[in-house]
Amino acid sequence: MKRPRIDSNSAPVLKQSLEELLQERADRLAEKASQGDYQPDQMTQIVIFSIQQEMFGLELPFIYEVIDFPRTVPLYQASTMLQGVFHYRGEIVPLYLLSAILGYHTTSYHPTGRCIVLGVDCVHFAIAIDSIAQPRTIPRRLLTGLTSGPNSGKKAYILGIIDEGITILDGQAIIDDTALIIDHQET
Repeated sequence: MKRPRIDSNSAPVLKQSLEELLQERADRLAEKASQGDYQPDQMTQIVIFSIQQEMFGLELPFIYEVIDFPRTVPLYQASTMLQGVFHYRGEIVPLYLLSAILGYHTTSYHPTGRCIVLGVDCVHFAIAIDSIAQPRTIPRRLLTGLTSGPNSGKKAYILGIIDEGITILDGQAIIDDTALIIDHQET
């Protein structure tokens, strides 16, 4: 099969076609941007951790600190989500079992690994984890959203799933959940 020969007469046609193609692409990107659908490849740092052999991730800005598992004091008639409270830098901090919050907690599970203290500007509470890995940076576009299925409260905590099967949690949704706030003023 012979390729068509490009000569000086066909060069302006090719240049015009290329310019039209580039303009068409630019117009489509501008249209997406005006509709609010287009976002450049935003990167996010996540910390991967495990709980009961399940892998999770949490965006780094919501992690105040990772600490060794503290000695906790159980609260009388507390929810199964609450492991207890512990003393952290002059504050009493609740420690939650994320597996119970997400609905797959078993009574035989007793975490002893580490804790992730959650907070942006201040400490909100902590979650018990088994192990943790180094932070890694991923493009936000890799998060596969959960838009189908029944809308349970558990999905409100999930930002998405990355291709390795790691569930990325929505740190803001977890911190903002009023069910996880213990009011020290209540009697």
